[in-house]
Amino acid sequence: MENRNQVVPFGTQMPSLYGGDPAIVAAAETAKARIQSAYIMAIQKPRTPDQARQKILRMCDNPEFAEKVEYSKPIGNTSIKDLSIRFAEAAMAEWGNILSEVQMIYDDDNVRRIRVSVIDLETNTQFSRDITLKKTIERKSKKGREDDYISERKNSYGQTVYILQATDDEMLIKESAMASKFIRTEGLRLLPAGIKQEAKERSRATLASRDKSDPDAAKKRILDAFAGLNIWPNDIKKYIGHSVDTLSPSEIVSLRTIYAAIDGGESTWADYINKKESEGKDPEHIKPDEDKPSTKPLPTETTTSVESEIPIVTTPPEFAKLVKAEAKKDFEYVPTDKDGMAHDNLSAYIEMVSSNNDSTCEAVMNSIVSTNSFAGFWSNFLQGNWKKHFEGKLPEVKKKAEPTPEAKTDKPIAGNGNADNNGNAFDTVDWKANRLKGAGLATYFHTNKKDWDGASEETKASFQEKWGRVYGEDEPFPVQSEEKKTVVEKNPEAPVDYAASLREYYEKEPDRLLEACHKLNYDNVVIPMGKQAQKDLYDMFQKVSE
Repeated sequence: MENRNQVVPFGTQMPSLYGGDPAIVAAAETAKARIQSAYIMAIQKPRTPDQARQKILRMCDNPEFAEKVEYSKPIGNTSIKDLSIRFAEAAMAEWGNILSEVQMIYDDDNVRRIRVSVIDLETNTQFSRDITLKKTIERKSKKGREDDYISERKNSYGQTVYILQATDDEMLIKESAMASKFIRTEGLRLLPAGIKQEAKERSRATLASRDKSDPDAAKKRILDAFAGLNIWPNDIKKYIGHSVDTLSPSEIVSLRTIYAAIDGGESTWADYINKKESEGKDPEHIKPDEDKPSTKPLPTETTTSVESEIPIVTTPPEFAKLVKAEAKKDFEYVPTDKDGMAHDNLSAYIEMVSSNNDSTCEAVMNSIVSTNSFAGFWSNFLQGNWKKHFEGKLPEVKKKAEPTPEAKTDKPIAGNGNADNNGNAFDTVDWKANRLKGAGLATYFHTNKKDWDGASEETKASFQEKWGRVYGEDEPFPVQSEEKKTVVEKNPEAPVDYAASLREYYEKEPDRLLEACHKLNYDNVVIPMGKQAQKDLYDMFQKVSE
């Protein structure tokens, strides 16, 4: 009997797994042929990254396209700004060899489940997500649809909304909008970060140049665009608080991002109006939900003083959980005070990231959670290079009292691994429970390498054991004996250890190594795991240093 688990090349016939149902067999063969043909075309016509980059940036030189590159969407009491669905669709097409699919995997009278997947056919990188859609919609009125009425609830603005049974057309719109959002989110993860940032800057420059040359035409274009969505000048006047005849350049930019969000299905005009109305309400007239526990932070001197100008920001619970898993202690974001002194290093880093991305701290934390990008965020935080770019004052390190001889212990303290602790950077971490992985572990070691010799033998053994669990045999432990170093020095013909050389560059010339990383579309200093990628970064560093 043939082994059905064996791997066979394209085109080889295998025994059917679907019995004798012709419909099932035909559907399976159709899906297989479609996937195979996509991979074959990717092999025959591979992408040229530099050419694709130029095409994407050239699109951003077109003002009509540049208007739709970014969107702004209200989330709670803040808003988030990012690349739009329309940009993602165009950029994925120009980048090439990316396959996006939406499949219905379950459907009944109450819910529909779809699977959204995006595959890079050249690197075989795939992101997918299963989405459950309830067959309901929310409306402010149930007039004319009493038969579809299910229930009602209070939204975040205190307004009553009615939950109705969705029609087939409404479900199609709901499904398409949700699928587009996830294709945008997952598809953009396949594009280099450098290209995405360049696209933002190029589109902003394009629009700024056009608006400066003819401000009246810019105002007419944005009003005409909103009119196409049945949003009229009087509606915009109500939102901005003054006549549209005196729209400022910054208001035009803001309205463009709102239009892009509505046009792409990210949000509705009612969301912006409701947010505006809620901001104008007197807090004394807003009745709290008696059954819902308050999420407002406890009063502190720095966040709740009546005379204070420092805004109150609620730390998203999911973000706080991720920090606690790494730092082994509770975290709550506290803004920088009036004198420019940050409350803690992590809060300072969040403020710097939000400033660089023209966003709010709360939006940044929510975005990190929703995009599953916490690992990279935390690695960059531990790396510490950001501190020289922070414009405020970082908290001063308070020296701890010297423990009594009876209180001293060699047992490692579970902490966040930040060298700001008064102890050794390696001894202050429980390496058996710590969750650092990949580049984050290597970056931590080379950032705190000076403390290695002073660490306890128990800590060294625990750290080396974790290194072996993370990297296996692919990456030897970086601490070499003097004997091995002497052999390498005596044998100049020996192959270059690119990983060791890059770490040496990181310690001696971090700015040049960062420049080399940027040229290879890395957002920060990254020492790749692959040998070829290490060689490419090594060669780029040599060019930068010339």
